[in-house]
Amino acid sequence: MTAITIRLVGENDDRLFKGIEVDNKIPFVDLKKRIETFTKIHPDFQELRFRGEDLHVVERPILDIRVILHCRIVFLIASNIPPHTPHETKKKQVIGASKILQRLYKDGFFATYADFAIRQIKFNREFSRFLDDVDGSIKQAVERYFTALLEKNPANPTLSFSYSEKPVQGIQAGFICKVNCGETIQRFYVKGHSAMSSRQNVDLRELFIYRLLFQIGVGPAVHIVPNLHTSSIGVYIATLEVANFNSSHVINLPLKAEIMLDLIIRLFNVSDLHGDNYGLDSNGNLSIIDFRISGYSFNSKNCDVWRSYKQQPAKLKVLEEILKDWNLQNAILETNESFNSTKELPKKRNISCMASERYSRYFESVSQNVDDCIRVCRE
Repeated sequence: MTAITIRLVGENDDRLFKGIEVDNKIPFVDLKKRIETFTKIHPDFQELRFRGEDLHVVERPILDIRVILHCRIVFLIASNIPPHTPHETKKKQVIGASKILQRLYKDGFFATYADFAIRQIKFNREFSRFLDDVDGSIKQAVERYFTALLEKNPANPTLSFSYSEKPVQGIQAGFICKVNCGETIQRFYVKGHSAMSSRQNVDLRELFIYRLLFQIGVGPAVHIVPNLHTSSIGVYIATLEVANFNSSHVINLPLKAEIMLDLIIRLFNVSDLHGDNYGLDSNGNLSIIDFRISGYSFNSKNCDVWRSYKQQPAKLKVLEEILKDWNLQNAILETNESFNSTKELPKKRNISCMASERYSRYFESVSQNVDDCIRVCRE
């Protein structure tokens, strides 16, 4: 039950009817009848207002008022944050408000009340910078992404998520997410993109190379997870755990894996490949799980390195086998083609990217590197 106060206006003095108990789920029509018992005003002649605004004509108006008041708390929190509040204090207040918004979103509130949806977007744009690196926000984004991706599959009747810390923190902090689909459990390593910690724009080159490494069989399956709060930089990378992965710290790479690693560094300008970022999978194949992109330019010394292989028949044979297996000229074209939807994601979500010309130059550089490597080996 809910106690309400009715203010009857229209005469010289307003009349108050206090402490009237009603069921908070009372239908709109019954609410008018209840008011009639106190005011003697027929429902057809009643005009119901709440705080100066027409009371929403919905099935449960009292309950509706309570929900809207709950939502207003969020925007009240945001509007009352003083401009000189310390960053960490602001962050705590924004996180608290964001949690309320997420509950309302899950209940379909913003799909029903468009005015509040607009205010939610405004709130997100103004305060998203406080949420990009918050584990709770990242986990919410991951859960929404994988739920949309997996729950439509009849083989996944229920989904559940659990989290743990990464055993080794790389250049970008993150965590492990277990996605339990009922009969199967998948483990993903989740992190922000490489430029997020310095609040720089998303680098499409990094996302492209993740896809390309998977295409040629030396990287895990990767998912690009958008943020939930209309951030201009919030994109997360979820890579599937490599089965029985052994980092190069604990295992020596065979010759083929060493040549593969050297090729990837030279062809794609990949850097930050310290010992924990690469190793061997359960089949003894090279697997790269974390990296950075360092630039565009082609190093003329690369050709000298590949020419030197001709003086080492064993290395040359392995190099030629790798190039044949990878079929790089087709692989980079196919990856670029399949990458189109990912390239469109920032536009749809208002996520800022490093200029597309930068990616285009990088793609041209990679293509040139591959062509030159193949040409030198065939000379």
